[in-house]
Amino acid sequence: MMNPYSIEKIKQMEKKISINCNDTTLLNSLAIAYLMNSEANGYNKVDDLLRQAYTINPCVKTANNYAYQLICDNFEYQKGIDILQPFVDLTPRSYMPYNLLGFAYLKSKRYEQANKYLRIAMELSNNKNLSICNNLAVSLSLNNLNEEAYQLYTNILYKEPITETMYNKAIASVELGSSDISSLIEQIHKSTSYMSSIDNIDLSVLYYLINDYHSSYKCLMENCNFSLLEWKSLSFVLYHNNRRKFEEIKQDAICQRELWKKDFYGNVDYDDCSENEIDSLNNDIQELDKLECHLMCPPVVNTKELYHTLPIGCMLFDCKVCNNPFDD
Repeated sequence: MMNPYSIEKIKQMEKKISINCNDTTLLNSLAIAYLMNSEANGYNKVDDLLRQAYTINPCVKTANNYAYQLICDNFEYQKGIDILQPFVDLTPRSYMPYNLLGFAYLKSKRYEQANKYLRIAMELSNNKNLSICNNLAVSLSLNNLNEEAYQLYTNILYKEPITETMYNKAIASVELGSSDISSLIEQIHKSTSYMSSIDNIDLSVLYYLINDYHSSYKCLMENCNFSLLEWKSLSFVLYHNNRRKFEEIKQDAICQRELWKKDFYGNVDYDDCSENEIDSLNNDIQELDKLECHLMCPPVVNTKELYHTLPIGCMLFDCKVCNNPFDD
């Protein structure tokens, strides 16, 4: 498919804006064009263009598109919420502002608000946008509404075998004490997207959660490349199944941190920030040295930290690549 934002069209838009810099439709279109065509080398102008359009004409469209850039590209969730919330309160007709706002609340760990707006987005999209459905289910899980979340994961998987949703359903199954976890792991293992969105580390953790340490170890060894400190549960599995490999990874991790310390000390711009980084590295080394002491019993896993959200896709009004509506 030909990119509707060709270099020639972008040049035409740039020329028109040089004549009329207050045309908000044009400002919005040029910002999207820069996002959709990297050859134009205008990415660093996108924020200013969307902010300018919003400042000149604050409305659902300009607020949504400016907030989209803040939330999805800059990860400035609260700033995006502050921009978008007043216009969502005007009850726009499109699902896009609700989805964007709900996603920002989800990333801000404000799950009740996330549930509210993602429910509306799901209804307005007629349950067809499965990323909204998945992210709502994740928000429900994180808000301890586990049975409703489990049912929503199940409904999604009837429509499409999304690997992340299978994984989320398996986590929800653990929290509910369900028995269908092994079959979900097998489905993920056979999925064409296995080792991309969900990998052997994720599945090893799932096996660990159902106390199947042998299967967890087998899965871990498919690609035994993980952080001992970040994944204490898998450190336990490796330590009790392969001490030699455990020691090898531990010593590699210590050596790597010692090298990083040398880099900091050799940096001519060494400052207080570098001192903090060195303190952190020293703490890591100390923790690695005594890690075995904490692996006598299976470490507890916080299942709430394991859920996977899905990208929300393009939520920009008037994006011609995605055929989004011109306005609300």
